[in-house]
Amino acid sequence: MNYDALKQRLTAAHDIAKEVGRFLVANQAGDIGTSAKGRGDLVTAMDLESERQIKEFLHSTFPEDNFLGEEMGFERYGDGGTWVIDPIDGTSNYVNGLPGYTISIGYEIERWKPVLGVVYDPVLDEIFYASKGGGAFFQGRPMHCSEKTDYRQSIAFTSPPMRYLDYMDDFCTIWSAVTPKVGEYRDYGSAALHLAYVAAGRGDLFFEFSLQYHDMAAGKILVEEAGGVVSPIFVNNKGSFSGSIIASPLNTHATYLEILQIDNN
Repeated sequence: MNYDALKQRLTAAHDIAKEVGRFLVANQAGDIGTSAKGRGDLVTAMDLESERQIKEFLHSTFPEDNFLGEEMGFERYGDGGTWVIDPIDGTSNYVNGLPGYTISIGYEIERWKPVLGVVYDPVLDEIFYASKGGGAFFQGRPMHCSEKTDYRQSIAFTSPPMRYLDYMDDFCTIWSAVTPKVGEYRDYGSAALHLAYVAAGRGDLFFEFSLQYHDMAAGKILVEEAGGVVSPIFVNNKGSFSGSIIASPLNTHATYLEILQIDNN
């Protein structure tokens, strides 16, 4: 895909994320029709409507593109790339009247290799975006991962795998390894937001277990274009990649892998 086509898609994703974000904020206090998909996994009428609005706009603009949405699944329309959409990442926050939810929109041409991403926090009106080879930006300004080298001053983002308790032992193993070697933990309840914060230099490490691809697609390209690395986590010989990742700046990534006792070879 050429630069102009990618830029058009980035602009479109940026604009629809902000538009839908305003809709979500305006309706957060209303009747949002909540139901449970599983333990700690909520869906609301706003998730469905947000995804519908995003898809409708992008499909009308790029009819050859396909869609992978959290709520609607995969929908094929042509020979274009695929939009990867999480209409509300942090639905539990949204349902409970809390901040810390985002709209996450990624786009890929090859599977698992996003080439653009937009993460929008509508409560704070903060937007993070990036495209392959085009750099990463926060509110229109270039953003970069942290350059800290003193791990005692670092901030780590993570959330326990409450939906997938089979991974809790692995999570606790890594938590125990890293806790003495970071300054602070933060959990804002949105993996996309955590990745965006690493990309913006607001934190130094993110790790989480059992994420879905729509949770991480946009955030992955943000981190990479901001000078960071996103790696899969394989622990306890579980075999295949299960959506568990670690993200950090390039200059500290190998050290964090060692601290976290992860062998990705």
